[in-house]
Amino acid sequence: MPKPDLSRLDSLPSDGSGFDAENFDSDELIDPVADELENTVLRLSDYLAAVELVVKETFSHSVWVKAEIRNLSSKGGHYYFELAEKDDDGKVIASCRGNLWRFKAARVLAKFERATGMALERDVTVLLNVTANFHPLYGFSLTINDIDPSYTLGDLARQYAAMLERLSAEGLLNLNKQVPAPFDIEHVLVIAPEKAAGLGDFRADADKLQRTGACHFHDHYDHLDHKAIKQLAHKVGHFYVPLGVKAHLILWGVAADNISEYDWYESASITGGASLSKDEITLTFAPTRHFSGRRLTGQNTSLWGSWAVQSQQLSVYFSGDGGYSEEFAKIGERFGGFDVAFIEDGAYNQSWRNVHMMPEESAQAGIDVQAKVVLPIHWGKFDLSVHHWREPVRRLKLAFDNYNSTQPAKHRIKVATPRIGQVFTLDTLPTAPWWEHKVS
Repeated sequence: MPKPDLSRLDSLPSDGSGFDAENFDSDELIDPVADELENTVLRLSDYLAAVELVVKETFSHSVWVKAEIRNLSSKGGHYYFELAEKDDDGKVIASCRGNLWRFKAARVLAKFERATGMALERDVTVLLNVTANFHPLYGFSLTINDIDPSYTLGDLARQYAAMLERLSAEGLLNLNKQVPAPFDIEHVLVIAPEKAAGLGDFRADADKLQRTGACHFHDHYDHLDHKAIKQLAHKVGHFYVPLGVKAHLILWGVAADNISEYDWYESASITGGASLSKDEITLTFAPTRHFSGRRLTGQNTSLWGSWAVQSQQLSVYFSGDGGYSEEFAKIGERFGGFDVAFIEDGAYNQSWRNVHMMPEESAQAGIDVQAKVVLPIHWGKFDLSVHHWREPVRRLKLAFDNYNSTQPAKHRIKVATPRIGQVFTLDTLPTAPWWEHKVS
């Protein structure tokens, strides 16, 4: 490429009059002109103004575009999208910004919610009617004119069908039907998210806490569920929740006197009652790095955390969802270790490391909280990421094998791997690699 001619740079007017955007014709960009421009130095504003005009004239019509919503925020009635396309391996191959302006937003969003029964949110694939825009100051973006809800419904149906097909092919669909029905939830203190590991995770201690209360530590729609709370409300004596969650429960019909809210490291002592005998159980709400809320507004309006459950006979830690942090070591020091720790292990991705741990980080969290036994949760039940469903437990066990090989016997950490719904005690830990067996 010839060296550009810089001699004209100082002679360019500073008021932008060196480029007439109004009279610019993109059809004139033919090879002779291109050759001439190659040796010309333009101001950035002039060049971007030309790009703006080319985009405007070339892409003046609207088109339908399929994209995934990576992020979504709103301000002043306007909605701002981060859109992306991923390949079969989950790698982002295209991305850009999108704007749904206030004068169209109410109509478009209302139509979408009526048709789908859900609010527009991140990680949803949508079909958008868009117009391309380029601004010299703000760059490229898409103006969103409309959203086709039927496409999103079809995509969700496709995902559901694929999930059923995969579960059926691997034999899990019929296998789950052979598992005994869950225990009676009337006699359980709910201290685990619905999807994390099943209500059986805390059965031994939860039986002691029947009718005492329910602990919830965030307001994800898939964890703190309106329907579930309505069904539990008359069966629960008291709810123990993080700051910000009480308002949800009151709105859903739970009496305010039956709800106690807690900040990080605040505790509640539960004593008395035939079901508890004379034992005292202490619930402590502890920090975990994640977020609460999956909606357009009201993000992080309630506190997120984990739970420590302690009695004279047993000390239990439940991590819930969360990314790895140094707080695990502080929790281990503060509580002096745990007999068993339920640690998140699964549905991870490098892009989500701040809110979901990688398996090796999950193992480190178990080491940090000084657990004698670690039971991995949040894996093997729902396909929420791009990794194979067996991968989390395989990597976690390998991480613990490597750690235990460097430790004396008394410091080694056991890994419990029950089947979904399996009942066990700490004296008879399930350790068989059932996920490696092909289901007939």
